[in-house]
Amino acid sequence: MDPVKSAEPGKLEIRIDEGFFAAKDNLRLYWRSARPSEASATRAHLALVHGYAEHSGRYRELMEHLAGRGVAVHAFDYRGHGQSDGRRAHVERFSDYTDDLEVLLGHARQDAQGQPLFLFGHSLGALIALRFVLSARQEGIAGLVLSSPFLKLAFEPPRLKVLAARMAERILPWMPFGNGLAVEQLTHDRAIQEATRADPLYFHTTAPRWFIQTVAAQAEARSRASELRLPFLVLFGSADPLAAPEASQRLWAVAAAQDKTLKVYEGMLHELFNEVGRQQVMADLDHWLDAHIAAFVTSP
Repeated sequence: MDPVKSAEPGKLEIRIDEGFFAAKDNLRLYWRSARPSEASATRAHLALVHGYAEHSGRYRELMEHLAGRGVAVHAFDYRGHGQSDGRRAHVERFSDYTDDLEVLLGHARQDAQGQPLFLFGHSLGALIALRFVLSARQEGIAGLVLSSPFLKLAFEPPRLKVLAARMAERILPWMPFGNGLAVEQLTHDRAIQEATRADPLYFHTTAPRWFIQTVAAQAEARSRASELRLPFLVLFGSADPLAAPEASQRLWAVAAAQDKTLKVYEGMLHELFNEVGRQQVMADLDHWLDAHIAAFVTSP
């Protein structure tokens, strides 16, 4: 990976690093970061949690964009994804994901050294981030960004398939089966659709225990949404065919946070930061981060 990347006009020169760290159970997890080459140019830090079946490498454009504006980004591939170890499409318990995130945040906090630290999650990553902060771990996080949060499926899965998953979960909890999702449901951008099809780290399966654990995590996150007190930003597309937009709307409505922002993008699909017109999404994220970085710096 390129250690240093030349800056675009008006952007800082950035540095990209990668490596591995150990999860709490010693599983090997891959990480990558993008940050200003000059440490003094860093204004804030952001921990990024990708979505299901994908990996942190699909966020390189966003990471480099933010780093070029002085926000150091720390991302990782959580277990069973990307370049990290673990059985694909499987998790023993949902708390394994939040435990992995806790380790990533520990590394990010060491780098931040008192600067504001934000948490960003997309889709399943947003559910992981939300479950993390709702588990009495909101301290030390300056704000939360939820991109197309996977709080509920946007469609009703076939009852027979759900029944089969519940039965298989008791016998072969890791058994992979097709998830039936198409890259055309992610973005209108044809080039990214093709890149996703060709990506050897992107998979198209799911597993019974993952399904059962995730459904339970979604139900708990929805039931505890009123406990969310962190400043947060929710972003979703009105045409998202995977993560139910109404669940994101309700999260924003019932959360106890006084500082909460909702952005809905008409006609956009699931992957807002890979979508046609993503420049506006990035601009909205920039505006929100700038305001909250300024508030953090001026707070007593």
